[in-house]
Amino acid sequence: MLSKPSETVFRPDIEGLRAIAILIVVAFHARLPGFSGGFVGVDVFFVLSGYLITGLLVREIEHTGTLDLARFYARRARRLLPAMTLMLLVTILAGIIIYSPGEQRGFTTTAAATAAYASNLYFISNGTQYGAGRADDNPLLHTWSLSVEEQFYLVWPVLMMFGLGVFSWQKHGPNGRRRLLILMLAVSAVSFTLSYYLTGIRQPWAYFSSPTRAWEFSLGALSVLIPQNAAASSFSRKGIQWIGWAGLAGIAITTNRFNTLMPFPGVAALLPVLSTIAVLRAASATKDNAIVRILSFGPFQEIGRLSYSWYLWHWPVLVLGAAVFAEPSLAVRCFLVILALGLAAASYRLVENPIRHSRKLALRNAYSIAMAVALAVFGIGTASAWRVASSKWIRGNPAQVRVADARADTPHAYDDKGCMAGYYDVKVSPCTFGPQSASDVVVLIGDSHAAQWFPALESITSSRGWQLIAMTKSACGLVDTPYYYGGLGRTYNECSEWRKNALEEIRRIRPALTIMASTAYYVLEDAEWREGISTEVDKISKSSQRVLILKDTPRPSFNVPTCLGRLEWRASFIPTSSCRFAMDNAYGSRVYEYQKRAAAQHGNVLAADVAAQLCPQGVCEGQIGNMIVYRDEDHLTVTATRSLEATLNEQIEKAMAGLHHKTGDISQLEK
Repeated sequence: MLSKPSETVFRPDIEGLRAIAILIVVAFHARLPGFSGGFVGVDVFFVLSGYLITGLLVREIEHTGTLDLARFYARRARRLLPAMTLMLLVTILAGIIIYSPGEQRGFTTTAAATAAYASNLYFISNGTQYGAGRADDNPLLHTWSLSVEEQFYLVWPVLMMFGLGVFSWQKHGPNGRRRLLILMLAVSAVSFTLSYYLTGIRQPWAYFSSPTRAWEFSLGALSVLIPQNAAASSFSRKGIQWIGWAGLAGIAITTNRFNTLMPFPGVAALLPVLSTIAVLRAASATKDNAIVRILSFGPFQEIGRLSYSWYLWHWPVLVLGAAVFAEPSLAVRCFLVILALGLAAASYRLVENPIRHSRKLALRNAYSIAMAVALAVFGIGTASAWRVASSKWIRGNPAQVRVADARADTPHAYDDKGCMAGYYDVKVSPCTFGPQSASDVVVLIGDSHAAQWFPALESITSSRGWQLIAMTKSACGLVDTPYYYGGLGRTYNECSEWRKNALEEIRRIRPALTIMASTAYYVLEDAEWREGISTEVDKISKSSQRVLILKDTPRPSFNVPTCLGRLEWRASFIPTSSCRFAMDNAYGSRVYEYQKRAAAQHGNVLAADVAAQLCPQGVCEGQIGNMIVYRDEDHLTVTATRSLEATLNEQIEKAMAGLHHKTGDISQLEK
């Protein structure tokens, strides 16, 4: 007998799976050992949503022959939106206290997108812009998955109505499940294909977008639509139990063995998704089995009930806590997640549950839908007011103005000309500055750490009447080996292709001097750095008359303008650092040693450390006098670069010493 649409069939195994999902997500975000792949907890939630919502809607349609969309949306609104709005409001208030006005202004757009249930779209379009800051510092980053869920809830009922033939139910009703099954298979195939394709070329789009995650929901739906007896006919009861154990093992394996350096979602997401389905099918095969008993464990049930609220609160608490404590220890991180659990329990009992079960709101669907619209308008309005206020706080404080100016202190002439190739560009489009008839040509090649030297270099070459040609590409290091880049979530193949084309361009130009510069912090092993640098220097030294390799600038472990802004904004009541850091970084120094070794193998190559003077006595200051040295966590401001112009000029003179300009013949110098 079919359940009435108003009935809720409680499944303790599903509550237990929710508990597992939130526990591994929280452990991953808290950076607990053994949970490097805990992000798959979100995939578990997606499957559970597809399973539960599809089951709920199918029962209603089969029982009544139709679907009350307004009722469905009203219930979802009461369940999800008040608690999320409360979290958003508290996060904004805490952000006003903890973050500097410049940071606050940067978060206001995320807050508005969250209120509009579209933060995943924000992170797709802005989260991977080079130099935009680290996304994991955003206290609202976790809302991307909530937006995906909300978009799923908006579209899924309508899709099911068409799949089940609701509009012609009396004529086609009995065949509805079969048509819906075919539709879900089609959605799964198309969505997974898109996810696989975009994971390889545009990973953030695959990760954050709803269409590339739809297959996870639809596979959850398929596990409802495929009759249980169909599986039972193929497997014994004991066999189904083993499938369930394999599912739990699959979730455990992905949690422990997956990591953020692997391409995801794509094919890798199949394991946690299919593992979740295996557990669901095994648990639903019978009400009394070992898997159900484990998932029905009392603490699991309580955590499962709080899973949504805990998900809402854990990430902003961790991120805001990290902003207060600066590199919090494991003990502090554990305290923060427990604090978030306490907030979740309070939110659940005082806000989420009362509103969810409010008889007054449930009386008419229009009340709940109006509430959803009002909360969205309130959230967007609050975010807009926050933006206006933070801009006012910047303008009214000279120290904050200086910090804001430092963030914007980029080589505008270089940027405006479009000289920086993007992630996906492989074609080299050289940017030329200076006279075409110049006797000497200088080439600047590398990533954004090369581009930061442009203001000083352009001044030097201009004063000498030389021509400057810039060839730079975002996050493309000068090391002849493929490497993983986190901004793309995969191996940066376009960099290798671009470097190859740039080398061809250098061979064609045959410059008097090529200046190489790039960051020393790409994900590479020592042997890869050593061999990759040596090979790249060898190639360029054969194509250019002289080569100057610049050591990477000292790298702080924090965003310098952010640190300075916070220091001024909250110094009286929240402890913070002095915005200093040690120059001697083992990683950067090791890469520089490989650069010097490579230079020593060629008579026309020089390696130099130009930025050392920024760190007297081995300690680097975030601000020297009124000059802020960095515009973010690793790029120098234009002001700081120009302060190093004389030192850079000296190294250029050393590199160019003895060069025969007329013939370009360096053979005598190499003897």
